Amino acid sequence: MNLNDISIKGSSYQKTEKLLKNYNKIKKSLSLLETELKELREEKGKISESISKTNKVALKDNENNYYYTDETLENRINELNQLTIKVKAEITFIDNCLNEIKNDEYYEIITLFYFHNKTAEYLAEKFDTSTQTIYANKKRLIHELSYLITPLDKMNEIKKIA
Repeated sequence: MNLNDISIKGSSYQKTEKLLKNYNKIKKSLSLLETELKELREEKGKISESISKTNKVALKDNENNYYYTDETLENRINELNQLTIKVKAEITFIDNCLNEIKNDEYYEIITLFYFHNKTAEYLAEKFDTSTQTIYANKKRLIHELSYLITPLDKMNEIKKIA
């Protein structure tokens, strides 16, 4: 997955905003992937030589049994490992993009609004300013981020205007 190819419809601004709104969910997803990967690796390590020769492996959780052939179990571990690496890379990319605007005096608007679900009213009080100023700076920062996060979309938008 490349962030320029994400299947979010709309402008680069809308894509950036959607990505920020779901950032915490993406990080949670990474945690779940890592947990599943760890559990599968542990189960694979517990499989005795004689069981693995049967070519059928049972993995159990509280309610379900999952059956894998050895090859399928190894494939699933490899798939999860690749997916984990990709999600980590995307999170790092987003973090690096955010880092580029962190010195802006209104940067905290982004983190509080998108990652901690704070309202414009809360932010206006925190920054001792109006909600209009909060929305204007949020919009400005999202536009700056959209150049970093979805540069190809942003360039195409600029070409359409020109």
